Amino acid sequence: MHASERTNLWRLLPTLTSVLGVVPNSETLVPHTVSCSVNNAAPTTDLNLLGGDNITFSGQYFPHNLETSTVSIKFSDAQQTECVPQISSSSELVCLTSAFNKAASLGASLSASIVINGQTVSNSLTFGMRSETKQGVTIIPDNASPVLKTLIEIKLEDTFPYALDKNDFTVNLTSKTNSTIVKRMNVVSVTESNKTLKCMLGGAESDTFGVSIRHKNNGLLETANLVFTVGSSVTSISPKSGSIRGGTMLTIHGTNFGTEITDNPV
Repeated sequence: MHASERTNLWRLLPTLTSVLGVVPNSETLVPHTVSCSVNNAAPTTDLNLLGGDNITFSGQYFPHNLETSTVSIKFSDAQQTECVPQISSSSELVCLTSAFNKAASLGASLSASIVINGQTVSNSLTFGMRSETKQGVTIIPDNASPVLKTLIEIKLEDTFPYALDKNDFTVNLTSKTNSTIVKRMNVVSVTESNKTLKCMLGGAESDTFGVSIRHKNNGLLETANLVFTVGSSVTSISPKSGSIRGGTMLTIHGTNFGTEITDNPV
């Protein structure tokens, strides 16, 4: 695709692919000029300051293949927060918002700059930012065995505005040393009276993890203060000597052992 020098206009050449591969275009083929436009977007209000909102732009002649096009969408805040393109068709373009500077963007009204293949696509859209964030307050326990199922309780702030439903939440652990390691926790129950979630962790690699909580309507919750450690250790063994013929009863002290004998093979 070749972009013209005029804003919003694209000069397009077709790509024809047969069972034998790409069919080359004739040198005399004249590019077709079309006008790219943005008509609307959703949502445009109550955007989460923590990011994680999917915004769908509607219009005409968006690139149908993001792999062969360059699309940049940035908001007008000081740090020019990006909305990362996810999928695109001729009439819709979906992007995922990154985290905003909370202090600078609290309750702000922002515009968006859309640049496709080097050409600015004009628009008059405005986006309203949320005036607060909601957060997870505590996680108990904050550590677990790497091989045992563990029931974990997460407390949300008392002013969380939605009635709790376990099906509305997604809770993940992400390794702080390798972001590709993500462990999903199953939300098994909720308690509305004290705004708590009970989640089951089925084991994970020994590591330190950050916690991610997403609600169907609220979106991401602030969880920077929640850190979870997965690991088990032996701290001491007593007694430290015994008969060479065996028969000495040993006591092993450590962390995150199971409560059942079969959980702790030695």
